[in-house]
Amino acid sequence: MQSTLRVFLLASLALASAGNALSQRGPRTSEKYQDADLGISLTLPGSWTRVPQDPRQPWTGARFVADRGKVEPELRATFRVVVLPEDADVTRNALTVDPGDPYAIRPEGNGLSTYAALVEATTTECNSDGKKFEVTPAGDGKDAIGPYQDFRAWSEPGGWSLRRARVFARAGMKIAIEVSLPEPRKGELEPLWKEILASVRPFSGPKPAPIGPDPWLAPRLRPDDYPAWLAMPVAKRHELRARAEELWSQALKERTHLPWQCNPSKRFTVVSTLGTAGTPYVTNLEVFAAYLDSVLGPLSDDRVRRGVLRIVTDSEQRDVFEVVPQPTTGCVEMVMLATDGDDDAVGIAYGAVQRAMFWNYLHDKNPVVGAVLPRWIDEGLDRGLYYSSRVHGNGVDFERDDLARKEGRSIAKNGDLTPLHLLVTSDRAAFHDRWVKADQKKIRFDIECQLAVMFLLAKDQPIPQLQNFLTRYFRALGKECAEAQSVRDEAARAHFLDAAHERVNAQVFGTDPDVWRKIDRAYAAYVGRLTACPGRVAERRRASTAPNRFAQPSAATPGSTLPSSSSRLAPPPVDTCDSCATTPVFSAAATESPPPTTENAPAFVCCATARASASVPLANASISNTPIGPFQTIVLLPRSAST
Repeated sequence: MQSTLRVFLLASLALASAGNALSQRGPRTSEKYQDADLGISLTLPGSWTRVPQDPRQPWTGARFVADRGKVEPELRATFRVVVLPEDADVTRNALTVDPGDPYAIRPEGNGLSTYAALVEATTTECNSDGKKFEVTPAGDGKDAIGPYQDFRAWSEPGGWSLRRARVFARAGMKIAIEVSLPEPRKGELEPLWKEILASVRPFSGPKPAPIGPDPWLAPRLRPDDYPAWLAMPVAKRHELRARAEELWSQALKERTHLPWQCNPSKRFTVVSTLGTAGTPYVTNLEVFAAYLDSVLGPLSDDRVRRGVLRIVTDSEQRDVFEVVPQPTTGCVEMVMLATDGDDDAVGIAYGAVQRAMFWNYLHDKNPVVGAVLPRWIDEGLDRGLYYSSRVHGNGVDFERDDLARKEGRSIAKNGDLTPLHLLVTSDRAAFHDRWVKADQKKIRFDIECQLAVMFLLAKDQPIPQLQNFLTRYFRALGKECAEAQSVRDEAARAHFLDAAHERVNAQVFGTDPDVWRKIDRAYAAYVGRLTACPGRVAERRRASTAPNRFAQPSAATPGSTLPSSSSRLAPPPVDTCDSCATTPVFSAAATESPPPTTENAPAFVCCATARASASVPLANASISNTPIGPFQTIVLLPRSAST
């Protein structure tokens, strides 16, 4: 009897284990990569995780990050496969494009044709001298895949990021495979590279049919296509969104293995190595999701996709996985850095996710709005979401940023606060002039935009025109700018948007001068109250903190330099136009502001950032709208003797 019972229990355990294996891959001792389009197969030794595509990285076949460093866990190797097209159209037609797969190649734009151009495009500007990198040929030859050239590269000569690459020549294209390691692990680079090269084989397996060939399933809905989208029945649109969500979740589970785990929550698919320790983060972010339901939910009857929330335990993981969102990026994976640092570090970790949640949600509700935002609200929302937004109990407020208080206090004390009506009603030329003049006086005009948004989103607005502001403003913006995508000429488009923004302001704020004077007085009083108490005060501290024993030391507080030192904070050129829908989003990033920067970062952070330059775009450098890098300016600290 006992023997029979034992056999039954063992069989039950085996079935349970098999069931778990269907939903979660076990730990790996190696990672296999095969691509029938590129005709290549290779094996990465050890445990690696595949990284979803970054919309700013067209022509990337695959990206991987090692799950842990051999010596220091936070110093990880990265690996990628990049297509270097000789003729973009010919190469594009030869590739299998799957809009429904977040890991599939995105062959958009013209790409880059040489490995040296790839290194330049993916090198971070780490100092005022601009990019420093070096590419050195390391031999050539021919193997079963074809002729090749080998390269060594440094993305800051003798310093932070070391790379080894082999570039294969194929019909109409080149294929670059590249491994990168931070400088402290330089001794491991050559053995790892040799092991990868030894595994490279030609691959001629059948090309799989795309699982989601429908362009409506892509992470980004082009504003040009929005009228056709709206023409479909609501039920069909909901069905497509549900299918897109299902495909993303399916691809994520197929490419996720231990130590990562995929678990659904009410609003997210959560990918984490923390298990239940990540629950407080999810709980707080779901409160923010409910806030978005109330603010952005009324914009349309479209279904918002369940977001993918990845919880990481150090800044290097964040740099690899995070796609810094823009208003026109589309849906991206949201990355939460679990930290038990000071209030600023925790607040910014949440702010980064909440900013991504906001732009994802807005895109799914109305992708046109993100493409036609006036510069003042684009800047103000970006900073407000990143630095000021916080979950407090079951609500959300926008009053967390000590730097905004400090700068606002100085601006108000010197009488330099721009009246709200002048800020809001400025056309492109006037806004540019105000920014330049403020920069000359060393005034943070980006923080003035942030203060304006903080005021407009404040709770208990006594002025009727400001109640439920964001919903009303975005509704009017979507209506008045619905035809903007049909205006192709840049000058005509700029004129169209200025006129549309003027009509939106009249609808939302009204045209009564007395009302504007009342709003200006309320705004000045708000800034005075907000900036009255310097420094942190207990009642303004973020309540939504979560303990984490895995966190790495935090970088210095971002956003502490003048606008002229960062492209995110630089005054926009007066002739910069909102991106036309015919331009891919990653090609348009130059006309949209990059994220806030981290200044005075520790050496390991700069090293990680340089290595994480895989997240910069690979668009052809000859395109005028090509983004210029990972959009961060890092002031390096002196290197320690240990490195």
